[in-house]
Amino acid sequence: MSLLLSCLAFAVPIDGERLRYEATWLGLLAGTAEAELHESGSTWAATITTRSTGWVESIYPVNDVVTGSWTQAGSVRYTTRFREGKFQQDQEMSFAGTSVSVARRQLIDGLWKEWTDQYTVADGLWDPVAAVYQLREAWTGTVELNAFSGRKTVPVRAVSLGADTVPNVISVPTEKVDVRISRDGVLKPWMTVWFGSDAARVPVQAVVQT
Repeated sequence: MSLLLSCLAFAVPIDGERLRYEATWLGLLAGTAEAELHESGSTWAATITTRSTGWVESIYPVNDVVTGSWTQAGSVRYTTRFREGKFQQDQEMSFAGTSVSVARRQLIDGLWKEWTDQYTVADGLWDPVAAVYQLREAWTGTVELNAFSGRKTVPVRAVSLGADTVPNVISVPTEKVDVRISRDGVLKPWMTVWFGSDAARVPVQAVVQT
């Protein structure tokens, strides 16, 4: 989930920012997500923690931790710790110019297996977390980014749908943004995000295709 933003100014988020969200599925509370952001020199790092709750926990427990770090030039490192049902995987993506190294460790048939893949890519890619933070910069019209999924570059296209409101969530003006990803040359829905219209551009709500 990441991209080349030569047409945009670098999105400057807020050091120390902490955001907390409720995750719902079919209108029912399914879990929580927390995002924490920090700056170190010219590098930003955001960690997103997702937990299932209540009825979901007994059926399909989720305990994920995802961290993306980036500079103005693109992503630097992206790590994931997925614990979803019986699926358990740790992954680290390291970005270095036109090369991305992806190291994975996954529980398969009761045993942990490890392997590393190397990919040649275009310069200036964004990981999935960094890609979303880039959209917080104020813009109008359309933005196109190139995200790296862990196996291939995924073109992302975001279109501003203008001012909108998010009922019963928070009483601030928002901007609605439609985000799609390209698969086999076809743009398909990924998510719709409502960003606050103030300078911080905090994502207030997202509807994700899963």
